Amino acid sequence: SLVGTLIQRPLLYDLASLPRCSGKTATPYFATRVNEGETSVEGCFDERKVASTQQSLHGGVWRATSTTFAANLPMKLYSVFSAHPFHIMATEVMIELTSFTSTTGHELRPSILCHVKDFRNLVRVRDYDSPSKMDEMKKWEIMNSSPTVEYEADGDGVDGKKPFYTPKLRVTFYLYRDARQPFLETIAPIIFALFANALNVVFSKQFEEFLANVVAIGFTLVLMVPRLSQNESFLATFQVNHIYVALIFLSLVVSAASIPLSRKFGIKLIYIKGAAIGLSVLSLFIPFMNLCIYRRLRRVLSASPHTRVANPTTFNGKEHQVDEPGLPTRKVRPTSDVGNKKGSDVPYGDLRQFFSQPGKMEKGQKPTLRCDPRCIHESIRDYLNVYEAKRAKPWTQKGKRFICGFTRSE
Repeated sequence: SLVGTLIQRPLLYDLASLPRCSGKTATPYFATRVNEGETSVEGCFDERKVASTQQSLHGGVWRATSTTFAANLPMKLYSVFSAHPFHIMATEVMIELTSFTSTTGHELRPSILCHVKDFRNLVRVRDYDSPSKMDEMKKWEIMNSSPTVEYEADGDGVDGKKPFYTPKLRVTFYLYRDARQPFLETIAPIIFALFANALNVVFSKQFEEFLANVVAIGFTLVLMVPRLSQNESFLATFQVNHIYVALIFLSLVVSAASIPLSRKFGIKLIYIKGAAIGLSVLSLFIPFMNLCIYRRLRRVLSASPHTRVANPTTFNGKEHQVDEPGLPTRKVRPTSDVGNKKGSDVPYGDLRQFFSQPGKMEKGQKPTLRCDPRCIHESIRDYLNVYEAKRAKPWTQKGKRFICGFTRSE
């Protein structure tokens, strides 16, 4: 589960003064759904305090009510890559603010806004530099302290119907399991068994002795099959390790049949033995191929943005904090006015919708949802170099989603 603090600040309207048509008690915040309604919100949010503020801005008075919750959110687990002993998983939670209709006949839809000068006003990882505090899981390790954050829009943008708005937030962390020890525990016995089989193929002359050695090696490898078949995927799909096991035992079958095949069909024994040894060597390519895929995924997911790095374009640390170990020291640092002096304050001037407002459309045309490039303020664009070139950057639009980081589908 994800443990943290949720602060909800509905702007402009006092929601507590708007009675609901549903008859439910009016609250100063929007109700929430967790994981598309699959999880009951009971026990997920514990209301701690409510604070109201008002600010003079552009000749008017702007009001907001801030409600703070202690959150304990169950997360869903998905397999990204699983080929024992290499496993990478994604764990995510979705929070949706739900709309309501007041007794005045108006429907109020929540639309989450982007803080354009420091993304840590949206989602913040406090203990990003302390893995022991951030991660209390025994089985898994967090790959990147800065999560993937997605905001999902709804609506069709048509005037008088359902305008675009962004009620959904999804937070995803990628997890991995250390593979060094289990890799050695599986690959070393298999290499030894296949090497012993190769020596048996080359040097054994007596068929009875030769067959007995192959059977003994086969029984040894049978004990390894359950470990090679371990899989963290939730779908019963074909795995590359199935080919690995098939090639290992195919090489043993060809080894055991080499002498009878040579006698029966007159095939040169050296060719059959060569095929058996070739299948053994070919099978060993698969675990090392899995290792390469695993290492590449870990490198990519840890580098966009660089893990344990804090700046305004990541979700690590506090507002205006810059901590970039391993990167050149910056001459220009963010100003200290990008955050809130206290939790209930609202930086109105730094807030913006994730999408550009659609222009006037001709009759019959549907508005197009487009990401607003001004969601990244010019003052923080230099900090985007913590994301690798041609990798995930904020805020990439995919359909109706605005994404900062890698998604499971990539």
